[in-house]
Amino acid sequence: MVLENIQTVCPVRGETIAKKESFTDYKGRRIYFCCPGCEEPFSKEPGKFLEKLGPLAGNKTNTHS
Repeated sequence: MVLENIQTVCPVRGETIAKKESFTDYKGRRIYFCCPGCEEPFSKEPGKFLEKLGPLAGNKTNTHS
């Protein structure tokens, strides 16, 4: 089984994530950012930014049946 994170947009800036290199793990969810500078604002107010992502972002989904 191959799992893939379905998040495509930075929760802080709203920009498309080109490379999944900047991230944090928050309450069992891996949250990706467009750049390292977005990690600090997220860490200060994670709830505010998680609302922008919706319930599936940061979760894993099965890409193969």
